[in-house]
Amino acid sequence: GMLLVGAGFTPTTTTVETGVYQHVFKLSTRSAHKWLTVLSKLGDRTRRASDVRINSLTIDANTRGVSWTAGLLGITTDDAPGSETGTEEALVKILPSTGSLTIMDGATEIVNTATDSLLGISLNIANPLDDADQSLFAFTRADLPQQGMDITGQITGLELDYTTYYDLLVYGGGSSPAASVAVLDINYKWESAVEITSGNPYSLEIDIPAAEVTLNDFNADGNNIVRWDFAYRMIDNSTDPIAITLIND
Repeated sequence: GMLLVGAGFTPTTTTVETGVYQHVFKLSTRSAHKWLTVLSKLGDRTRRASDVRINSLTIDANTRGVSWTAGLLGITTDDAPGSETGTEEALVKILPSTGSLTIMDGATEIVNTATDSLLGISLNIANPLDDADQSLFAFTRADLPQQGMDITGQITGLELDYTTYYDLLVYGGGSSPAASVAVLDINYKWESAVEITSGNPYSLEIDIPAAEVTLNDFNADGNNIVRWDFAYRMIDNSTDPIAITLIND
C-alpha cells in the first residue's frame, strides 16, 4: 500500500468488517502525489531518506511466488533522529496458487483461470520523475515532479488457441492481418491462504478496463503444449484507467 502511494496512487479506504480494510488505489493528480520517508538500518546505524517518491514498481507472480521490486528517489538523506515508531506488517504471504484472472473482449470472456492455465503475470508501473529540477543557492534537488505514467505488463504461459487468441490479436477477429490492436479488459487477483477473518483473505486485485494487447513469439517443440505470452499496456481513456484493490488488516 505504501509503495503504491509513493508511485502516484491515492487510496480510498473502507471498513469491510471489524479489523478488515479495503483500500482502492487510483491514479493521483500530480499535485496530490505524496512523499515518503524511508529508513534504512545497517548494524546500529539508521539512515533516513526524506522527500522520497517511487519511480518504478514491479509486481511479479510466477509459480515460485509473488514478489515486488521498487526504485526510489529522494531529495534529502541524513541520520534518523531515533524517535520514529512503526508497526510491523503481518507476516502473511500472498500466494501464486490462490486468486484468479479473467480477460474480457467486450462481453466475451477470453481467459478465465477457473478453466485455463498460465505460468506468470507481471505488472510494471513506470512513474518517471524529473531529477534535474534544481535551484541556485541549494545543493539538493528542488522537486521530483512526475513526467507521466506508463503501466504495462506480461501474461505468460497460456495455452495457444488459434481461434480464440491468435485470430483476435493478429487478425482483429477477422481472417487476415489487421492494423488495429486488440483492446481487452484485464482483471486479476492474488490472495493469501491465511484469512484475516472468515472469508476475508489478504489480497491484491488489479483491474485494467482497457489494455492494448500484443501477441509475442511462441515456440512449437515436439509434442509439448504450445504456450504463448502477450504484453499489455494500460490505455488512459477513462476517468479511472486502473484500480488496484488491497485488502489487509
